[in-house]
Parts: sequence; structure tokens; C-alpha cells
Amino acid sequence: MPDILSQNQIDELLSQLSSGKVDISTVETEKSTKKIKLYDFSSPRKLSKDNLRNLSNVFELYARHISSYLSGLLRAYCNVELAMIEEQRYAEYNNALPDSVLVAMVDFKPLDGIILMEASRMVIYTLIDRLLGGSGSIVSVNRDFTEIEIGIMERIYRQFTGFMQEAFVDLVDGTASLSKIETNARMMQVYGANQMMIIVVLNVTLDESAGTLTICIPWINLENILSARNLDFKVKSTTENTQLLKDQMKSVNVMMRCILGQTTLTLNEIVNLQAGDVLRINKKADECVTVMLGEKPLYYGRMGLKKNRMAVVIKKAHEKSG
Repeated sequence: MPDILSQNQIDELLSQLSSGKVDISTVETEKSTKKIKLYDFSSPRKLSKDNLRNLSNVFELYARHISSYLSGLLRAYCNVELAMIEEQRYAEYNNALPDSVLVAMVDFKPLDGIILMEASRMVIYTLIDRLLGGSGSIVSVNRDFTEIEIGIMERIYRQFTGFMQEAFVDLVDGTASLSKIETNARMMQVYGANQMMIIVVLNVTLDESAGTLTICIPWINLENILSARNLDFKVKSTTENTQLLKDQMKSVNVMMRCILGQTTLTLNEIVNLQAGDVLRINKKADECVTVMLGEKPLYYGRMGLKKNRMAVVIKKAHEKSG
């Protein structure tokens, strides 16, 4: 977000290119060189892969809720999807906002602090135009929001706030409520300039219009619940997977066989076998038979009858069963 230039910065750059103060060849040379990303040791990155995965699941669900809500509200095609999740200082987030904004301040208990939610101007004006009977085709508008527009967006932001409570239910059982709507980004000094924030960007497509919905959450609010979630998930998943594996193994069908004995015959003897022929095997009548599980010998048993059916009584474990 801090890499996005404002209109004034773009105009200044174009004027410098026209006057020759900026050499295009120098810019192209800088682009061709290998970019090195600076690492700020004063504010190290804290968003681990596990935390990022958990947050991605939460906001993908949140995006689906908003998409369904807007589609039903506008009776038109709406698509909301997660674009990115990143860490930023609060000063970087605040400086990237235009002066005139509509930022919802969400109070999410039991978390401390305020969650900030900001829809881009294109999304806001498209929503308002469609709700007031227009086509939703908005040309770039740069003016302050009226009281009517603020009132309409307050209603929509309240719905977005409710969806946030539903999306976070797997991480924390909380209650979200819309505290107020701020219209001046320079007045939103709710956090320290160097405080680390989690910035979530959702891409919003409304018919032919497109914009973003940005959510700013203080990292200190998420750190404890994400750490507890990761630990609980690992313990719970290990325990549940072990029990699930045991339960599934109990219902697996396996073939058990009893080997009465063995003998060797020529192919001619096998071909000439007839009903009633007697085969001599390598075991005596009172010797134990081998009980096999697949191809593995497990037990020694004794042949007998149980309720007029052939049966095997397990006597002892096979010496090769271990």
C-alpha cells in the first residue's frame, strides 16, 4: 500500500520527466538492477506461516459472507476475494489513505483496541449509486461524502461487522459492534505510529466496477489468540487423528487363514486328483495349526468344532509375530 502514488505525486513525476530533471535511462537502469528488500530490525516480522494460514481461512470465509450479502443487496454480480495479508506500521497504513475516507471503527470484544475497516471510493460510490436506483457506472469522483452517503454506508458497515464476528468464531468467541465512522484519515490517531498492524486487503468486484476493502487489525490483539490456536490445533489434531485412526482401523476387514499343513505334489498328481483322495501333509493330527493374517503368521491354534462348525482355538502367539 505505501508503494501507491497519490495523484499529486504522479503529476510531480510527470512534470519532472517533461522538464528533464529526471533521466528516463537512469530509471530504466534502476529497474534492471536486482532489488534488495530491506529488513527493519526495529520492527521484525511476526506473522508466521501458521498464523498466516489461520488468518487466510478466516478472511476467505469473511469474503464469501460479504460477497453473498452484496449480491443479494444489489441484485447483481458481486465477487469478493482475499488479495493479501501483510504487516505494516500504523503510520504506513494511515499515510496511504486519502484525506477524505469512510473508515468504520469496529469494537471487537474480548479483544482490546479498535479494528479499522475502509472501503475504496469506487466501491462506496458504486454501492450508493446502485442502492439509489442508478446503474452503478461511476466515473472517478473526488469530493467529501454527504450525510446521506455516510448513513447508507453505516448500514452496510454494520452488516460487514456482523460477518466479522461469524468469521472469527473458530479463533475467538467475541462480539463485534460498529463504534463509529471516521471521515478524516488524518484525525485517526488511534494507535502509535510504530505499532505493528495486520493489513488485510479484499478485492471487491461489483459488475464492471472494482475496488478494495481494507481491514487494519493491531497485531497485539491477534498474537495471543493465534498462538493459542496453533498450540490447541496441534494438540487437538494429534489426539483426534490418533483416535480417528484407531476407530477406522477397527472397521477394516482383514483375511485370516489357518494353515493345516503343507505337502508337495507333481503337476501330474494335481491334474489327476479326484474327490475322496487323501493327501498326506507334513503335520500330525494333534499338532497346532498356524493362524495367518495376510502373509504374516500370528498365532498357533487347535482345530475343532463349535456349534457344528469348524473352528480354531488360539493357543499361543507365533514366534515370528513380533
